[in-house]
Amino acid sequence: MNDQNEEFDVLIYIDQLLNPDPIEPDRQVEAAITLAKLNDSEYREKIFEALIFSMNSPYALLRSHAAESLGEIGDQRAVPYLINALFDPYKLVRSYSVRALGKLGDEKAKDCLLKTLRDDPFFGARAEAAEALRKIVPKVTIESKKEIMEAIEAHKEAEKKSNDERSKRVLNEMDSALDDLREILYEINRSVKKLKMNKGEYILALTNKGMDIVNETENNADRLGGLISRRT
Repeated sequence: MNDQNEEFDVLIYIDQLLNPDPIEPDRQVEAAITLAKLNDSEYREKIFEALIFSMNSPYALLRSHAAESLGEIGDQRAVPYLINALFDPYKLVRSYSVRALGKLGDEKAKDCLLKTLRDDPFFGARAEAAEALRKIVPKVTIESKKEIMEAIEAHKEAEKKSNDERSKRVLNEMDSALDDLREILYEINRSVKKLKMNKGEYILALTNKGMDIVNETENNADRLGGLISRRT
């Protein structure tokens, strides 16, 4: 496909989203999916606007794939729209929105992702929430890392008690998230200990250096005193 044809396709797909045909909604879904792959810099703003527009479509499958594509194009401005979509009545919209938030990795989504993990009735959304939390962990504060870890550990026990076969996927994602969290927190603690140790060694070196200076001063004073005594 040459540049001219690709440009033509981008504009067609954008138009399909902004001027949807209610008789052929599948074309809009195809447009939403394809635009994420044709995220050309020249049309990035128009693509973003078209996908945001589609998040309000009455067609649930289009909302789902619009959310997914917003995660693919990586525009952080999509975060509040995706957070809002976590309350969508259609389960795939919630699930794909969670996945997109994980790809965007914005800490502002942390609380809503934890709520989805804890409360969403759809196991797919809960599993995606655990995976999304794992993806944002490297980008959040140490306090948030610990909060996420405690929340996942607490909900893991509740998930086990559900005795739902589909919960296995959720639990697997939780285990992966917890493994990553433990490894990250271990490395942080090790670095902090090393920093403290180095700081302590530095202070000790300064102290020893200070004592050397004091001793040298005292020795010089003694020598000076001796010279004065001999001259007098």
